[in-house]
Order: sequence, then structure tokens, then C-alpha cells
Amino acid sequence: MTSPPKFDWITFIARFGCGFMIGGFLSGLRFPQSFLMAFVVGGLLCGLLAWLLGDRFWTSRWWW
Repeated sequence: MTSPPKFDWITFIARFGCGFMIGGFLSGLRFPQSFLMAFVVGGLLCGLLAWLLGDRFWTSRWWW
């Protein structure tokens, strides 16, 4: 019997943080009239996707 994989905080922080920053800035540049709201929403969305999809998020380049 194998135990479930342990949650890796460092991987989560790195992936979510980078996704949040990239998504926030790209969304903020796309919608400059509401920069803060676009930054937060785009950052959260891209941060979660970067964490859940991992390397597939960065190699797909749909966000670019």
C-alpha cells in the first residue's frame, strides 16, 4: 500500500507566484482602465492554472 503524495509547499508557492505575477501583469496591461481589478482576477486565474497544470501551463503558451 502506498501513501498519497505529500503536498509540496515550495512547488505550490513557486508555480502560483509566477503564474500570479505573469497573469496579473498581462491582464493589467490588457485592461488598463481597471488595472488593479484585472491584475487580481487575472493573477488568481493564472496562478491557479499554473499550479494545477504545472509545466503544461507554461509550454502551451495560450496566455502569450
